[in-house]
Amino acid sequence: MLERLAESEDSKRRMQELADEIHLSQSALSRLAGRLERAGLLNRAICDHDRRGIWACITDTGRTAQKEAGSTHRDVLAATLDR
Repeated sequence: MLERLAESEDSKRRMQELADEIHLSQSALSRLAGRLERAGLLNRAICDHDRRGIWACITDTGRTAQKEAGSTHRDVLAATLDR
């Protein structure tokens, strides 16, 4: 989730888009976002042009954590997918 947010142009994505992209249910994504929000890695905000939507926005702390975890993340994925 943090990687998707860090890669986005404006450092935010709609929660529904994230759910579709990372293949989590709405409720699972909401629980994940809650954990990341409590850790200070992202914020959630109401979408200003569609009040039904919620934005997930990466914080500076979240961007730092994502960068620090990047190489480990890639190594684990490579090891898992090369089996």
